[in-house]
Amino acid sequence: TREIREALDVLERRRLEKMEGRESARSQISIFGERLGDLERRKEEIRSGIEQAERERKEALAREERFSTEVKALEKVLSSIDEKTKGLYEKLTSLGREMERILGRRERARSDIQTQDQIIITQRTNIRIAEEKLADVMRELQSLRDIELPGRPWPPEKELVKKARELETILENVGNVNLKALEEYEEMERRKEEVSRDMKALEKEKRELEKLILEINTKKKEEFMHVYKGVDSNFRKIYHIVSGGGEAYFELENPDDPLNGGLNIHVRPPGKKMTRLGALSGGEKSLTSMAFIFAVQAYDPSPFYLLDEVDQNLDAVNAEIIARMVRENSKYAQFVMISLRKISLKEAHHLYGVTLQGGESVVLGRVELKEVEQYENGAENVRASTGKGEVA
Repeated sequence: TREIREALDVLERRRLEKMEGRESARSQISIFGERLGDLERRKEEIRSGIEQAERERKEALAREERFSTEVKALEKVLSSIDEKTKGLYEKLTSLGREMERILGRRERARSDIQTQDQIIITQRTNIRIAEEKLADVMRELQSLRDIELPGRPWPPEKELVKKARELETILENVGNVNLKALEEYEEMERRKEEVSRDMKALEKEKRELEKLILEINTKKKEEFMHVYKGVDSNFRKIYHIVSGGGEAYFELENPDDPLNGGLNIHVRPPGKKMTRLGALSGGEKSLTSMAFIFAVQAYDPSPFYLLDEVDQNLDAVNAEIIARMVRENSKYAQFVMISLRKISLKEAHHLYGVTLQGGESVVLGRVELKEVEQYENGAENVRASTGKGEVA
């Protein structure tokens, strides 16, 4: 009877052990099933991610090709305009010099004509005076021949000879007249009219080109200002958020001609005065830079961003803010962020470890967040001893 009870106890223990083993097996099967489900879900996520990335890549390539075509066309138009403008300016310069020469010759011809006209007027006056004197002398001689004046003697012969010589001198002083001066002047006038017509035609072409250049520059300025205002508005809002109440804005160096001037960024971190970007600390610069990147992305997102330890100089609070913004903006673009901060890594969708082993960089593959600490510690040890290595 005792032996029977002992045998029954042994059998009972064995039965219980088998039941425990069965429960353990069921538990393991359940765990494996869950893991299999996780793997299937992860597989589906990867497949969806690959499809999404491929679609975005194709869209980005299409945008790049479209923009490249537009840029090339615009560059071709600008190059053609530059060549035409250069040719017109050269031709205008040449015609300007020719016009100056013609105007100089015309002025000289006009001066010569005026001089000749004055000479002719003087000569005509002298001739008229000489003719009048000659007529007086002839009348006097005639009267002397016809009339005998009692008590009045004839003029001496020497006086008559002297008057005759005076008249001859007056006639000689008339000199030769340049009969071709008027013809040369008319030729200069015709040449001037031809050059004037050419100048007017060139001036018209120049005005048309200047109008086209003005339209292009106006459009470029309008597009730039549209982008500038959009990004500036985003930058003000985003910096206010990431800095916890700070202010920031853009300022053009040359508002009247923004395409030929620079851009200043003014920043006022919370509790500080407004200052330029160059006067900020390393952490404040990093925060401002990320706000700028997010502002540009909010206006016109790129398909891909690579951020290399942008949280290195940030405190834990700001690093977490940036990490969350990266995660939020990953809805619109892909982000690859290199970081050694677990506070940033915990916001990632996927983690990949990179470390230094045997003097070579090694990609550890996809890892879980709970595995990051050991990789991070390994990377910190390597960095402490060699100054290299990082975990992303």
